[in-house]
Amino acid sequence: MSTITKDNFLSEITKINCFNIKAVHNSKYEKNSFYSLISRYDPKLIEKCYKSGLKYINSRIVLKYDQTLKNNDKKPIDYDFVIDEKYNKINLKSDINEIIPNLYKTSRFYKDIFFRKYAKKIYDKWFYNSIFNHYADKVLFAKTDKNKIIGFITLKLIGVKCLIDLIAVNPKYQNKGVGTLLISKAIKSFSDYEITVGTEAENIKAVNFYLKNNFKIVDYYLIFHRHN
Repeated sequence: MSTITKDNFLSEITKINCFNIKAVHNSKYEKNSFYSLISRYDPKLIEKCYKSGLKYINSRIVLKYDQTLKNNDKKPIDYDFVIDEKYNKINLKSDINEIIPNLYKTSRFYKDIFFRKYAKKIYDKWFYNSIFNHYADKVLFAKTDKNKIIGFITLKLIGVKCLIDLIAVNPKYQNKGVGTLLISKAIKSFSDYEITVGTEAENIKAVNFYLKNNFKIVDYYLIFHRHN
């Protein structure tokens, strides 16, 4: 099995040949190309990556929902918002444009100064594929009584696992329980599944959010990029 695979999604958006690396290798890297390595934490890996020209970008943790944990968040939740799967296609783009920056500005793409200009396009397309190209198995929207989308969560089902692929809330409506409502609805809908989510370890706000909602850290990864 090859240790390098073409990333068609990123290649299409950036018009650059993008590749995912499964292991540090000694073969030559193609010119005018982008390489990405996401690997479980290993102290020896860092030295190998730097020798191979791969630069550390950030860390990612994986969390799993644990129904045996008690919720430590005692803050009252505002239940005036509606959670459902419907959306108004006319208003969708403008509403989502207010939310997406909250996602891509904490991403590995934005933290990579050479890739930053593509970050918004990547998340716009990611969301678009989730909604219109069936990339997600289920999408839930949080809306106000005026039908304005203020948050969303996309879910992917892989066997007995349910992956929270994207989740974001409009900054104007944060700290009102919107994210918690989205998570709660997802958990209720897929209570028989193992629910997991990945997020940047440096995104302390997101990590604390998941911990308060009965998730526990189960894995830790390092992310490296190389631009040729």
